[in-house]
Amino acid sequence: MTPLLSLAGMTKRFGGLPAVDRVDLDVPEGQILAVIGPNGAGKTTLLSLVAGALTPTACRRFTLAGQDLRGLPVHRIRRAGVGTLRQTPTRFLSMTVREDVAIGARFGGRVPLGHGQALAAADRAVTEAGLAARSDDPVTSLTLHQARLLGLARALAGDPKLLLLDEPLAGLTSGELEEALAVLRRLRDERGVTIVWVEHVMPAVDALADRVVVMDVGRILADGAPASVRRDPAVIAAYLGAPDAGASAAGGDAPGREDGGQGRPEGGSRAAGT
Repeated sequence: MTPLLSLAGMTKRFGGLPAVDRVDLDVPEGQILAVIGPNGAGKTTLLSLVAGALTPTACRRFTLAGQDLRGLPVHRIRRAGVGTLRQTPTRFLSMTVREDVAIGARFGGRVPLGHGQALAAADRAVTEAGLAARSDDPVTSLTLHQARLLGLARALAGDPKLLLLDEPLAGLTSGELEEALAVLRRLRDERGVTIVWVEHVMPAVDALADRVVVMDVGRILADGAPASVRRDPAVIAAYLGAPDAGASAAGGDAPGREDGGQGRPEGGSRAAGT
């Protein structure tokens, strides 16, 4: 069966430094794929390449549902069916939740929508994201968690086939985390959305991901089910840390450290490949 997303030789260099280095990746339709790895591994850069926010230095194949997306600008990739939720939420500060999401429906989807159609799509997306009770509230009144759900709703309003999520769970309380996981699970089970999800919260990855890809130094280090990836010696050495290193910063029983024990800050020499 043809994968929904297919990448071959995906590469991005910054000043000669490979942030993403000849990545081959196939993602079947309906899968939740978590991409993990130490800071600077190339995770966010990979998502930006798929979203069209960055242009590959080299790429042999980049297709979505068989459509060649190489060389297309952001808006064409979005219209092909790619939706994106970045870690830092953005909002139209003068709008209500419904109005903000309607912008995503009208201009960020696979086909342009009229005003009434966009509002109807927004209502559906707001409900799917769990924000129906806040639909008429100003976006400035939302918490961080709700602002991320708003961004998710805006992406959903464009009717994506593939949803790219960049650390949507960072900084959430345990209750907010459970709510967010339930929303993502419904999107896969009820809408059939395929999700590629960069994450550091390992208990959430264990709870939700069908498959995990581990990146380090721009390359795929491991690829498989969450339990098997966690036992991979190369993954433990590069990212998770020794089993006795204590629970992860996110809590739960996940071993290891957010930076793989190497102390690499986001703004360090490998930050371009986050």
